[in-house]
Amino acid sequence: MTKITPPRRLFLYGLALTPLLSLPYWSLYHDITLPFSDFFMLPVWTIHFLAVFPHEAGHLLIFWLFGHPAMPSFDILYGGGWVRPEPQQPWMLGLIYFAMAVLGLWLHAHKKKRFLMFLCALVPVHLALAFNIGHNILCLYLGPGSELLAATLFAYGCLFRGQRHATPRAAKGDVALRSCGVSAGIYLIVKNMFQMGEVMFGRPLRFRYSPTTGRYITDDIQKVAQFSGLSVPAAASVIFIAAVCCLAFLTYAAMTKNPKESA
Repeated sequence: MTKITPPRRLFLYGLALTPLLSLPYWSLYHDITLPFSDFFMLPVWTIHFLAVFPHEAGHLLIFWLFGHPAMPSFDILYGGGWVRPEPQQPWMLGLIYFAMAVLGLWLHAHKKKRFLMFLCALVPVHLALAFNIGHNILCLYLGPGSELLAATLFAYGCLFRGQRHATPRAAKGDVALRSCGVSAGIYLIVKNMFQMGEVMFGRPLRFRYSPTTGRYITDDIQKVAQFSGLSVPAAASVIFIAAVCCLAFLTYAAMTKNPKESA
């Protein structure tokens, strides 16, 4: 039997690296100079830069699904991005509902009952949100939500997918890369927890990530609070709870799920 590195060990390695990746966070957001902050700035900046794409994709997806033509923009110099939506187009909504009807008929014809039930549940939810501010709130939440989902799936993949049974040297390299990948995913989750936690507990982050646009890290949450009538801490708590759930899922999976060994 060929042994592979247990996910529990990979998770603990990644978890141990996460505080080091967090050093630039404290320097940028709180102006606290810590040892080795500059050393980890490049990998952390790379993680932040890559996380922009699922974040903006979440916004973009909801805008298009609710009939708003939209295109993303990215700030390559300072990081971050934003989506500029156009007004809702009735013809786009008509196409979306037509596509749902065609998909429903296809699922019914091929006896895909579970998917058909999901679609039947999705249609009234879409109708309930399409003609009011609800889809804008969903869009704002799905930015950080997509970022959390991408981070969780990436870390999960590093823990469980395609582990190598190779020479000791290659195996060590595989463990190192996977541990770094797990740490990157955990860092993004923890970063969202830090940001939302500080907003919830009265220390709103005002780090302006793009001097050219004047945009702030917590702009999405501020808009959710404005649209929904919730307080800013209450709006932030949704993402905070989602981040806690993502971290709990990874922890549970790593501690309980064992990979199969091969001969």
